[in-house]
Amino acid sequence: MKTKNSVAHARSTSWPAAILSLLILGGCAGDKIEKSEGPPLSGEEITKLIVGNTVNGAIGGQSFSFYYKSTVSVSGMIGNDGDDDSGTWEIKDENVYCNEWIVFFDGVKRCYKWYKTARGYILESADAFRLRPLVVYKVENGNPLGF
Repeated sequence: MKTKNSVAHARSTSWPAAILSLLILGGCAGDKIEKSEGPPLSGEEITKLIVGNTVNGAIGGQSFSFYYKSTVSVSGMIGNDGDDDSGTWEIKDENVYCNEWIVFFDGVKRCYKWYKTARGYILESADAFRLRPLVVYKVENGNPLGF
């Protein structure tokens, strides 16, 4: 079992990789986010992709890592100071992914459609909030950060 210090060390050592990935996704020149390669992923495709895995990405200027323990439970962190939170997620309307955190996103349910890109995934807002897209640059097997 990982201790809090080993988890903090694992988190801090992953930041250089996260920054590099964000630069690559952004084209290093501030280009717009990559275009999708087709229609949104189905709920079944999203579920197969994330359950039991850690999704790494960014929203705005902050990186995130979310671990999907089951078909309803998610834990993760956002930002450089490693703020942790947990919440729930679901698929509705066949291809809309929604999550609701205790603290993140002000504890308000947010919904997205997942699109495959050449380098990862883009999660585009599918609700009234119309937030900036989330960029997923890596899906890791398991729970490497110990959430």
